Amino acid sequence: MFRDFIARLGSDCFDRYPEEIERQNRDTIGKLIIVVVFVALLNLLADLAVGQLSIAYQPLALICAFALFDLFYHFKLRDSKVSPRLTLYVMCSIPLLAGIAIGTFLASTKGVFTFAVLLPVASIFVLDRPRNVVIWIASTCLLFGICAYVFKPWDVFMADLSHLFIYGPLATGAALFVLEVRIANVEQAMELKSKSDHDALTGVYNRGGGDERIERLVDVGTRGLLVFIDVDDFKDVNDTYGHAGGDAVLQALSRAIAKSFRSSDIVMRAGGDEFVVFAPGLVEEDNVLASIRHLRERVSDLVFVDKPSLSVTISLGCIVNDGSYPDFATLRARADDLLYEVKQGGKDGYRIDAAPYRAA
Repeated sequence: MFRDFIARLGSDCFDRYPEEIERQNRDTIGKLIIVVVFVALLNLLADLAVGQLSIAYQPLALICAFALFDLFYHFKLRDSKVSPRLTLYVMCSIPLLAGIAIGTFLASTKGVFTFAVLLPVASIFVLDRPRNVVIWIASTCLLFGICAYVFKPWDVFMADLSHLFIYGPLATGAALFVLEVRIANVEQAMELKSKSDHDALTGVYNRGGGDERIERLVDVGTRGLLVFIDVDDFKDVNDTYGHAGGDAVLQALSRAIAKSFRSSDIVMRAGGDEFVVFAPGLVEEDNVLASIRHLRERVSDLVFVDKPSLSVTISLGCIVNDGSYPDFATLRARADDLLYEVKQGGKDGYRIDAAPYRAA
């Protein structure tokens, strides 16, 4: 179990799923604001109820600080390029810095445990690499220790230091435990999403997964090459060699397509014997023609050991999108028209449209 725990903390999910990590951190920002304001409000009401007016300003100041931060985040940071992880570190540091101030130079003659309470709680909110979280916790503890050394008598400082060696590791353990659980959840969620987004037979994106990604790129004006691919006379293949033969053709074709384009390009099986490729940034005529030529050569070279008489040809409808198409539906309709022209013209060929889109 311990080995599994350590292995999970060493997961490369932060490299594989950066968008999901940032999405979860972005969601946590709003939740953290609600939690802090709610707890601080309860603290304020408790102070007022027992007559501790002299310290009631502390939760009130925290409420005001997070309320202002919430406004700043929603109007300035949410749609900016500032990392949600960095935002969370800053937000979690606000109450910790307040706890350090309360526990050191604002109460220099006695031990105060505000920081000790806040540290294990604050450290569990950020979803980041374990080493970064540990470094952040250690840095915060070091700052507390320095401030306590500077502003407190020696005996009080030593008492705080002894406690620091307890709640520092406690915060680290809590953070790593929560991180391990959250990393496992990310990996499981992304594995399920990957299965739902990919075609079980060929391993490329299915229509749902591919359409979503292509549409997102086209809608923001991404330039690139869109290719519609159809296997010629695929019904005859199924009739002659059975569905097993048809499946073998589709699997071999998907591999040929993937090898003819970049690993970053989107390849999907749109259904049946139809495939779609979107290659962002592939707009130069020479590169476009080279990719299409490589694909046709790979398909013509396909050999099926148990079916030596089986040969495959494909028809392609291609659009070099300069970013002028208003949406993916319009782009897809034009590519489908080009593919139809190839089919009507004798199959085993391609049409390329590099003209900019003009609304009718």
